[in-house]
Amino acid sequence: MQLSTEQSHGYALVIVMGFVAVLSVLLSAVMLYSSTQMRIARSQADNESALYLAQAGAERAAAYVANGGDGPWSTGGTNAQGACVVAVIPSGMLSESPRTISGWINLHPNGEPGQGGNDFALRLPDGTMIDHYDLNQDAQDYVGPAVWVHFRAGGSGQQIGLVVDGAPYPLQHNYTYEIFAGSMHVNLYNNNRNPQGKAVGKWHLAIATACASLIVTD
Repeated sequence: MQLSTEQSHGYALVIVMGFVAVLSVLLSAVMLYSSTQMRIARSQADNESALYLAQAGAERAAAYVANGGDGPWSTGGTNAQGACVVAVIPSGMLSESPRTISGWINLHPNGEPGQGGNDFALRLPDGTMIDHYDLNQDAQDYVGPAVWVHFRAGGSGQQIGLVVDGAPYPLQHNYTYEIFAGSMHVNLYNNNRNPQGKAVGKWHLAIATACASLIVTD
């Protein structure tokens, strides 16, 4: 049977449309597979990053103890999903003190006052004060002893948290906290520095103390 020109064009159009539909289905399947693989890869990367942070913290803690460290000590690290804090508190101090405190705090030195910003101060044993004005791009990290820290809780549940007397201690947003201790180890650091050494990330504070007073005000 000989087809007219119009019929030939019609069949050709149907064939082309069918081919386009098949390509569309195949493309959707490829995109779905690619998206799934990307999510799996991202999840694996996050898990590996979290494991790396935990291992690094444990190794630093082990090195501290191996080198004769016998006082409260802490270190911390962050990734896109959260934070890891490792604290070393001698067991003898745990039994003697009702207020053992450790944890990790996300600071907001440039944030809004009353929302966790512009509300941070740290006093060192020699009387030196470090506050939110000091946490600029030129500021260096500080690791060492402190006797007092003042901060206002900010951030989300993944960003802040303390452990008091061995139990999780939720921080209430917009409450002010003060920790007094004769011996407190702190790690004040910025989680991102550019090639010139400038602090361009977020400021964090890790704390470990075995004998402290905790004051909370709203």
